[in-house]
Amino acid sequence: MVSCAGPLPAPDALLGDAIHTDTGRVVDNTYDVATDSGGTLELRVEEAERRAEHIPHEEIWPYIGLTPDLARRVLEARYDVGLLLKDPGESLAETALEATKLADRLADLSDGCVNDLSAMRFFGPGTWRIPEPLGEVDVREHMTVHAVPDERATGSWVHTHGLISSGGPSSRSTTSRRT
Repeated sequence: MVSCAGPLPAPDALLGDAIHTDTGRVVDNTYDVATDSGGTLELRVEEAERRAEHIPHEEIWPYIGLTPDLARRVLEARYDVGLLLKDPGESLAETALEATKLADRLADLSDGCVNDLSAMRFFGPGTWRIPEPLGEVDVREHMTVHAVPDERATGSWVHTHGLISSGGPSSRSTTSRRT
């Protein structure tokens, strides 16, 4: 989902030059977007529900990519644009990459913040790419690894979020510290 604090671009402008539009024509509408890999993405434009509970507790912001500016974008959002993978086409990985690029472009054109629900992370324009990707599609750009201390034991609960978008399950593991 992309929370957009600024004006929305016209649906066609997401793939080319930004042209702002009369949002009355796009709000509460759903658009199918064909991907280069033969997949289909669904965009749903809605008026934003600006509520403080959409922002996680500040102490976890560093772990999920949230910053004060991105939190502002969520709290000041005029529109929420849902972006769903409707059909993976020939390559699930390529279609997921195209969806991420589209969310990034929308955030850039509309003062937006992307909330990648499956990966449990937030990002702003241009901040989702890692400095040295392993290839065009690098799973590290689409998942989050969390390590949570286990208060009942001497170990940690290590788990991932977001692998489902790459066709794999999220993984979970418990580790122990040895003394």
